[in-house]
Parts: sequence; structure tokens; C-alpha cells
Amino acid sequence: MKYIFLSLLSTFFVGNSYAQQTAYTSSITTPQETFAEKNNTQYFSGLLDDLYQVRIQLDCSTGECSGQLVYTESGVQFRLEGIKLGDQLLLKEINQQSEISGFIKATWNDQQIKGEWSNFDGTIGSAIELQSVEKEATVHTLGQDKWVKTYKGIVAWEEVEMVLHHLGHQHVTGFVYNFANDDEHVITGQINQNGVLELSIQNAAGIEKGTLVGKDIDDKNFRAEYKNNENERSYASFELTNKIPVGYIEYANYVMNYEVLFPEYTNNTFNVWIKDYLQNWVSDCRSTTQQLNKKVVLQPEDRASERGYVWFNIEESLPDFISGYYFYSNTWNHQTIGKSLNYDLVSNKSIEWKDVFKKSATAELNNFKQQYIEKEIRRNPQYMDTAFQEWIHTQTFPLFAFQQNGIQFSTIYDEVFGQTKITISYEDLKPFMKKKNPINRLF
Repeated sequence: MKYIFLSLLSTFFVGNSYAQQTAYTSSITTPQETFAEKNNTQYFSGLLDDLYQVRIQLDCSTGECSGQLVYTESGVQFRLEGIKLGDQLLLKEINQQSEISGFIKATWNDQQIKGEWSNFDGTIGSAIELQSVEKEATVHTLGQDKWVKTYKGIVAWEEVEMVLHHLGHQHVTGFVYNFANDDEHVITGQINQNGVLELSIQNAAGIEKGTLVGKDIDDKNFRAEYKNNENERSYASFELTNKIPVGYIEYANYVMNYEVLFPEYTNNTFNVWIKDYLQNWVSDCRSTTQQLNKKVVLQPEDRASERGYVWFNIEESLPDFISGYYFYSNTWNHQTIGKSLNYDLVSNKSIEWKDVFKKSATAELNNFKQQYIEKEIRRNPQYMDTAFQEWIHTQTFPLFAFQQNGIQFSTIYDEVFGQTKITISYEDLKPFMKKKNPINRLF
């Protein structure tokens, strides 16, 4: 049976050549003919790439499948054809001109379809996960499993603060700050299928210093086993200090995919402000989409070829204050842009550089900052890498986040080197600061 399935799989993909050269009229805004529903039609709703809401109607009652995929937000539709062998589902995504624009290879188990979507030549791939629903129903899962959590706890008998970001798929990122040593380590990891967090604690050079494996208890506490790089094990305990839901703006059609993520507080003024703060980036995504919609002729390779993504990192989250960084990258400008995020949740105002520092001290402050950073980056373990040296000396550290122990300065996120962050204490910066500034009340 396995040999037969592999033979059919090969025929299914190879027999429908990827290399389709015929151009076709744009199907971005014009929906194709509605799928002819049958008595055996089943309905599914969920996420493509863990970002974009889609609906699928599918009839596989004879083993041969026919159906339709629809993007919920844009209404763009594709016809589906394929086969179902046991719990294995193989579908061709067909555009309005009856040309293959993608494939779905998935497992269909217990009212769930889970697998991978790929474009016509396999160069772009995305996870797809759907739940069985009643007709016209939609499973609104986007954003429900995305969060930022802040903790205080004890690891190896030392007091730490930990911030974790879960912004998509099963990935988890963040940092852990050790109060005694006044140092910060990067966290990367995942949430496994049992809800257990498997986290790697790394230094700035990406060298693992330890692991945390554990699970939230009643969504209030995190209990884990800590293992250092010498395989010494100890108990780690964390108390949840804040859980921040993640809001989103998402859109997908034939060519374009974009998503904008933002923290959502109970403070409505902040929630309005953050959307306005990001408006230029959202407008860029929307205007680019409008330009693509005007394109008369599209090729198969245009499918899902453009993408914009806006995401954030929280560095400090207190009842009356939030700080961190925002980043925006896209496929049409080929660069990443960054912004600083510092917001007073009591006065409901963004804290700007000019609110804290004397204008008359600008030149002296910039000189001090440059010299301090030049000294600190040489202590970074990555500095042994020549490529890192060349990159870091071109960075101006334009971003800043106010924290309890000082001001953290950061580079723009880089796909190769990530972020480099250096904190300067308030005591060192005091000569350049205004006597009356919003930071005095917070810290």
C-alpha cells in the first residue's frame, strides 16, 4: 500500500508540470465560479501559515476530491482537485484560468486537516491547519494563541526576570535577565504538542548556556527543570507577572500576504495610539496591495510572492509602563525598519528622547554613547567573528528602550546577526538628563 501511495504521489505532482509558462488574467479581485456543493461536502476553517484565515469546502466521498479554498478577508477563491488515500490528502490548487497555482499535502484526522501548502514550483511553503465546521462557520483562531508573558522567578538559586514572546507557529523567543550578575541572555525554543515549553538559553554569540523545560500551571506559574551547560540540573520556578494578548491586522490574496502584530492592553487609549503609531507601515502594505491589484497579467510564480510583516519585542512591561521595539520588513523594499516603543500607561503618552534629555547636551551625549558602546561591543562574544565586526561598526544603535536599570540601546534587527543591545545605567546618563523628566516617576 505504501508503494502504491508513493507512486500515486509522484504521478500527482510530476504529472502536473510545475513549469507553466502561460500568462493569465489577474484573479486577485475577481472570484471564480462558485464551487458546486454536494450532499457529501464538508466544511473546514483555519489558518494558512499560522497567519491568514481561510475556508475550505471539500468532497472526497469517492476518493477523488473536489472543492474550493477561500481567503476569508479578501474573498479570493481557488478550485481544489485531488485524491484522498486513507488519511492522506493531496490537492491541487487551481486558479481562475485552470492553471495550477499551488498544492496541499496534508493529513485528515478526526475533523482536522493539518499539513503544508506550497506554491506551484515548491519554492514557497506554508503550514495549513483547519478544523471541521458547520457550513458558513469560521474558526477564529488567529491571535488566540499569540501572547507575551512576563515572569519573575528563581533559576539555580538566583533571581531572574523572563519575558517570552509567542507570536506565531510553535516558536517562542525572549530573554532572561539575571539581577545578581546584571546580564541578559537570549531565549529561543518551542511549545511542543503537549504544551510543554522547551527553551534554550543562549549568550549573545548564540552559544547555549542552559535549557529550561517546563509548563505553565493554571496559567499563573511556570515550573521547569533547568540544566546548565555542564548538565547540572536544578528546579526553576516562575510567577507570571503579566500576560499581554496580541492583536493583529492580516490580509492575503493571490499575490500579497501581510500581517501586523501589536500588544493589546486593557488601556484603550494605548490600543488606539499603537494602531496610529503603526499606520504608516500598514498604509505601505495596503498601497502596495492596491498597486498589485492593478496588474493585468500574472504568472504562476506571482502566487504568494509578496509579503509584509510587522512585529514587536517587549523589553519592559510594568503596570504603568511598556517599552520595547517594533520592526517592519517586506519583500518589495528588501530592508528592515525599526522604531522605539516607550509608553507611559498612566499619563497615556509616548516618552520621546527629547522628553528625557537636555537639548544642550546632545553633542556631548552622542559622543558619550558612542564611546560607551564601542567599548562594550568588544566584550560581545560575537566580536571574534570578523563579519560581525564589520557589521557592528556600521550600526548607530538608533533604537532605545527605557528600563528599570537603565536605557537599552539597540541596533535594527538584522537577518544574519539579529539584534545587539547595550544598556547604559541612569547613573551614567544622569549628567545629560533633564531634572524633571517622565523617567524619574517610573524608575
